[in-house]
Amino acid sequence: MSNIAKFGLKSPYDLYEKLKYDAQLLLRRRRENAEEYRQEEFEAFNFFVTAWHLYYDWLQGVSKDKPKHSLEKIQKATSEFREIKDVMKNIANGSKHFELNAPAKVAVGDREISSYYSYFFGPQFSIDTKSFHFLMYELVGVIMTYFEWIFDDSKPVLVPLEIIEKLKKARELRTERKKYTSIK
Repeated sequence: MSNIAKFGLKSPYDLYEKLKYDAQLLLRRRRENAEEYRQEEFEAFNFFVTAWHLYYDWLQGVSKDKPKHSLEKIQKATSEFREIKDVMKNIANGSKHFELNAPAKVAVGDREISSYYSYFFGPQFSIDTKSFHFLMYELVGVIMTYFEWIFDDSKPVLVPLEIIEKLKKARELRTERKKYTSIK
């Protein structure tokens, strides 16, 4: 008997396919009602838990069946992606555990409408780090762009400009919000 129990997920590629599925469910257009909001919370839980474990356990673990340049790309993106890694970790662990042993580096706020995207898709959770402000769907887009880059061995090892630009925009939003709110 194996020391690991799994439902058909045997490689980082399998878990990446699950992450794409989770993102697709989460990013669908939904009605604005309590039942849909509850479903969104469950889907967000699945997405962030899968993203964190794909990043931390499956890509950096002992698996031999992973993208050829994944570790090099993860290392290259460390400075740009550090707080996004904390978001994945803190939301995944904050959602799985009743309490965390260490203070969270991320704040998940109420649903809000504050961007074109949220006007179209409806109110979304706000997510703040020390440096960034995202609405949840925008953050999911950044995370998916990151994993698409990690899993595409034909793309160069340099961090894609698209990720850097999205993070720059989120940093500017955080700075603007600090000016006009009591956020510290």
